[in-house]
Parts: sequence; C-alpha cells; structure tokens
Amino acid sequence: MAGPVKRPAAPPPVRTRRSVLSMPANDPIITFYGRAVGEMKTKPLNDPLSWRYQAAIHQRTPSEDPFAVPGEAIPSSSDRGRFWDQCAHSNWFFLPWHRMYLHHFERMVTDHVVRLGGPSDWALPYWNYSASTSAARLPEPF
Repeated sequence: MAGPVKRPAAPPPVRTRRSVLSMPANDPIITFYGRAVGEMKTKPLNDPLSWRYQAAIHQRTPSEDPFAVPGEAIPSSSDRGRFWDQCAHSNWFFLPWHRMYLHHFERMVTDHVVRLGGPSDWALPYWNYSASTSAARLPEPF
C-alpha cells in the first residue's frame, strides 16, 4: 500500500529589487524597511541580528559609533575576530563579498518585515548612485 502523497513545498515568493529613487515615500517596501531597521536597532550590540552588529561585520570604528554606550556588552574577542571588520576592499573579493553580505542582510530584514506584517516578497531597494550628481547622494529613505 502506498503512503500519503507528498505535495511539493510552495516556491518562495519572487523578489524584485526596485529603485528607491522611483518609489513614493509611503511605499510598503520603504515603510517596512524602516520598521525592520527600527527593530534591529533595539537589539544590543552583541546580538548578531542587531543593526550595529551587522554594521560591524562590514566595518567598525568604536570611536565613531554614535550609538555606543559605556560598558555595553560586546561579543567575545574570537567572535569579533571572526565576524567583524570583514569587508573586502581593494581586492578581487570585493564584489562577491558584498553580494554575500547583502544576501544575508536582506534575509534578516525580510524576516523582520514579514513578522511585522509586511510583504512576503519584500526585497532590499537599490539606487543607481552613478546615474547623476544628485543620485550620488544617499536617498532620504536610507
């Protein structure tokens, strides 16, 4: 006798990155991005899912951290050595490193967005900063 028929898992939603420069300020992509980042900012520095920990993976200069709190808990020296200040600049690994970094960052933010009731197909917006002199400035939503 055959067992129950297994149905294939639903495919993940298709995620399409959109230019932040063409989105209205109240677009759900921007609104929920802000809410997700707000949640990440409430987490302590030693939480790998916090905004500051994620920033530290890229690069961290403690004296320039505007959110630093004297005596706050930080990750162990081995975790800091393994995960922090890992950005690959000035070498062949620059693009693949950032692609991987953004992939994982986007997944973390998407988890927050969905938990907050945002779109399940949320994708990190981008901007073409080389399009013009004005486009080179950090867009307001960021």
